[in-house]
Amino acid sequence: MDIRRKAFKSHSDEYAKIADVVQKYAIHNAKVGFTLKKFGETNTDVRTPIDSTPSDNIRLCYGSAIARELLDIVHKDETLHFKLSGTVSTASYSMKKGVFFFFINHRLVDCSSLKKALEAVYVSYLPKNMHPFVYLSLEIAAQNVDVNVHPTKHEVHFLHEDSIIESIQRTVEAKLLTNSSSRAFYAQVSA
Repeated sequence: MDIRRKAFKSHSDEYAKIADVVQKYAIHNAKVGFTLKKFGETNTDVRTPIDSTPSDNIRLCYGSAIARELLDIVHKDETLHFKLSGTVSTASYSMKKGVFFFFINHRLVDCSSLKKALEAVYVSYLPKNMHPFVYLSLEIAAQNVDVNVHPTKHEVHFLHEDSIIESIQRTVEAKLLTNSSSRAFYAQVSA
């Protein structure tokens, strides 16, 4: 317990991490209603309805500005034996700190190689130092996923990782290209 106390600076830091995880699971499991509130509080910090959609829950958790700029992604690769679904932001939306979260076989994980690959896709679409919103869910055969990369089992690698990531990159890039709309850029001019 002492190690855990040292990991978080305060109770509010720990609660913020819990709220972040609950939001991500609420988006992934949109058919289930989630409610999160602090002990003794009457206001909820996370509340999602039953039988909603991931896009609806993104709107509730992250705001309508993101929700208006989302593209649904669905892809099945018979050769590499994986299924992909999720939501990514259009090239018209960006933020200073990107939001990337991935579920592999319905488990929230970190996959730094997938995150880097998707950032590489968006770098040609977004202004410098701006990042996208990306939520992806992959279904891969369980025997092809290696969860023993990190002691917390949060970071994962999988069989044919480079090929699967390349396929995901192509899918996201194709979705961005087919959905490219005109964007307005404003420049400040001195008089």
